[in-house]
Amino acid sequence: METVKRGFVPKDTVEFGPKAAAKLNAAAQELAFLLDRGYDTKSASTFVGNHHLLSERQRLALARITSPRAALEERERNKEQRYTKLARRALDSLERYLEEEP
Repeated sequence: METVKRGFVPKDTVEFGPKAAAKLNAAAQELAFLLDRGYDTKSASTFVGNHHLLSERQRLALARITSPRAALEERERNKEQRYTKLARRALDSLERYLEEEP
C-alpha cells in the first residue's frame, strides 16, 4: 500500500528539514515574544518571516504552531474545567446508581 502525504509539497523536505529546523525554531521564539506583547499574528509572522527569509509556507506553519502565552494558559484552564465537569458528572452518575441499588 502506498503512503500518502496529505498536503505534502516536494520542497517540504528542504523547507522543514533538519537544516531549516534551527532557523524555524529561532523564528518561533521571536514570534512568540512578539505575540506575548500583543502584536497581531499576521503582522508579527510577516515581520519575523522577512527577517529570517522564510517562505510563505514556512510563515504559515509558524503562525499556526505559535500562540501567545496567555492563550496557552487559557486553553489549559479550559481543559482543567472540562475534566472537572466530567469528573463531577461521573461521580453524580455513580452516586445515583449506588442509591438505586437495594
